[in-house]
Amino acid sequence: MPFSIDFLDDGRVLEWEITTDGAVATERDDYTPRFYVAARDPAPDLDLTTLQSVYDQHPDVVATEMVTRRPGFRRDEEPVLAVDVAHIDRVTPLARQARQLSAHPIGDFACFNVDFSREFRYCLETGADPTPASELSTLQLSVPVTETSNDVYGELSVAGDTVTGSPTDLLTAVQRALDAHDPDVLVCSTSEIVPTLYEMATDAGIDDFSLSRWPDVDYQQLASRSTYSSYGRVGHSPARYNVPGRAVIFPRAEPYCSQQKRSAFA
Repeated sequence: MPFSIDFLDDGRVLEWEITTDGAVATERDDYTPRFYVAARDPAPDLDLTTLQSVYDQHPDVVATEMVTRRPGFRRDEEPVLAVDVAHIDRVTPLARQARQLSAHPIGDFACFNVDFSREFRYCLETGADPTPASELSTLQLSVPVTETSNDVYGELSVAGDTVTGSPTDLLTAVQRALDAHDPDVLVCSTSEIVPTLYEMATDAGIDDFSLSRWPDVDYQQLASRSTYSSYGRVGHSPARYNVPGRAVIFPRAEPYCSQQKRSAFA
């Protein structure tokens, strides 16, 4: 039962499980995420073979096949095109190409199973159960609100203990806590803690600093920060980061100072 699933740039997937010896990763190199293309409205005469031939020639497509599915609640089973993709990051760009056929105006085709989160898609398609077999260990990292707008932290709370001083002092405290507790989950007060600590390590010339359990992959950015408007109110969605071998939890709402720092992209 993997508690964390990581997707590497080369297409490999890491399933992390808790064992009596700690967290162990199982590598999979055969996972190919899938999405579907069908007629947006019931249309028996809509031909999918041309689109299939286009996808068959794409280097990021592993395979295609015609399968039978129900595209909508009130629709019967009908032929749809299944597209297996080489890497999970290529699902959305490839789905967009279904709108680029000159023979069919935009709106003829609809794509399905595109906007899933990476982990949910993986569990859905492989049958993996993401329920941890035992309780996960955690490590809390937090910065005061006054520090959230800074590129270099001068104060950091590590497992409830406040650390102040130079970047080297803070990074050393974090690395010692990681080595001592080997946490399965990082609970961060703001999403920017992850990249900021790495930037501090780079500036300080500390080459061996890492939050990751997997060699040569420090962290990945899963989503960029964004600003949205709903019912007259402006909201700020933080960037999302992944640390291989450790789940990362942070608030959905960013502190005020952190919002102000990033208001330029609104």
